[in-house]
Amino acid sequence: ETHLIRRGLLAPPIVCASGADKNGGVGGIWMGADSIREAARARFESSVVAGANLAFDAACLMEAHPDIRLAIFRAYREGRICDVLLGEGLHAICGGHLGIDPRTRGPLRHPSTGKESRRYSLEVVSDLVLGRVDAKSRAAFRLSYALFDGVPSGRWPREAREYPIDDAKNPLDVAV
Repeated sequence: ETHLIRRGLLAPPIVCASGADKNGGVGGIWMGADSIREAARARFESSVVAGANLAFDAACLMEAHPDIRLAIFRAYREGRICDVLLGEGLHAICGGHLGIDPRTRGPLRHPSTGKESRRYSLEVVSDLVLGRVDAKSRAAFRLSYALFDGVPSGRWPREAREYPIDDAKNPLDVAV
């Protein structure tokens, strides 16, 4: 999770990072520059990395830690990056139902609000692929992580600690 994007800052500072593995384990929440750098390096050097909006995450990581750029670009070049949002959009194009819910043949809708969606967000993709409508159920602090910069995660509200973990587990569940 990062500070918010603003004019002139498209790769904002990272507050924390999180991860999950395909065996159901949660890598936890990493805080601090060294912890985030090493966790990211380990994943990008040897693993398939699944996520949502991974290009943004990679840009923020490269801005904060230029020394892991090569590992990130190598993972892209080797095809070890799986952005489930892009993947679902490509799946919809292939199936002839871009922007349409294939279950209803109606427009895509956010499961939490019922409002029409013009994009394949993690909430929409989790609903389409997994039938789960809880992908963003603990998102109260989604746009507020700058408030926690430098604060030990043990002092964060429970939802603020759970959201980054959900944000790692949900794309992985979609990918596998």
